[in-house]
Amino acid sequence: MAQVNEANSLFFALASFCCGIFLLERGADNFVDSTAIVAKRLGVSPTLIGLLTCGAEWEELVVIAVALSQGQYSMALGNLMGSSIANVLGSFSLGLVCAQRVMAFDRSSKIYSTALLSLVSVFLIGLYVVPAKAGWLAARDAHRDGAEGNEKDVTPSEQELQGQIRSSGGWGEDERGLLSANARSSDKRQKAGRRPYKPLRRHVMKLLFGFIALVVSGYVLAQSARIIGDQLGLSGTVTGTTILSLATTLPEKFVAVLAGSRHQHGILVANTVGSNIFLVTLCGGVLFIWAGAGDDGEMKAMFSLSEALMMWISAAALFLVVIVGALPPVDAAVPVYTA
Repeated sequence: MAQVNEANSLFFALASFCCGIFLLERGADNFVDSTAIVAKRLGVSPTLIGLLTCGAEWEELVVIAVALSQGQYSMALGNLMGSSIANVLGSFSLGLVCAQRVMAFDRSSKIYSTALLSLVSVFLIGLYVVPAKAGWLAARDAHRDGAEGNEKDVTPSEQELQGQIRSSGGWGEDERGLLSANARSSDKRQKAGRRPYKPLRRHVMKLLFGFIALVVSGYVLAQSARIIGDQLGLSGTVTGTTILSLATTLPEKFVAVLAGSRHQHGILVANTVGSNIFLVTLCGGVLFIWAGAGDDGEMKAMFSLSEALMMWISAAALFLVVIVGALPPVDAAVPVYTA
């Protein structure tokens, strides 16, 4: 009977995973189309809109919070690092491949990629310094004889990067409806040809619904992947860095593929950079606060030099591709495709 229940749970998780992928595809399609239209109507860069919407990794925050509440610090950090690496080497690379031509990135994309590299560097330095600092303070307090050894909470100062960025998007005018070539068109046809555009609020609502679909699908995929990992007997670290990080980055991969195939380079950069900035700031902050309140051994066990190095290299590679991609197409062709 127990085996039957386990099999049913596994099949239900697989079915939920497939439904999440379908919802993900529909949400990504609506999000990319609506973002491009809203950005063109408002005259702003689509990078900024994508950064404020799809760049928010709310499903990642939920997964990390659940893992931390269960005391699985290694799974939380593994999910954060694995998702950050997968966003660059998986999503961004897929977008470049689907573009089928060299993409020239705008000024805002270069600024955001520079900010991401700086934030990742600060995050990794903090990840290494905080456990070492805590261990040094604990050793120093152990050798103290006085009663004034209660000053334990020494939080290292962290640099805050606040770049006030003005995205100046050079977008053209709205596309006009095609008039009938017939000279003897009726009044109805002339009115239909001059019909005003669909209201902006309709596209904004479609954008929001697409974004909500992405968040919901990411949550469904994360939960179903966790159940699959439990049923297959995988450890927390393996589940976090493989199945969980793959499931939670599927929305970024779908958005990147659609943005690349439709040559929306601003959305492509915002999708990757915004997601990783959200990961290292909000999700990383929750990780530091939650894990810092626990045992120092947990924080030391979380840190892996190879994963940290890979995370920094991926951020540096994204920075170089965006900078090189802003050069003339002849010079940028080789570096973009080799990345």
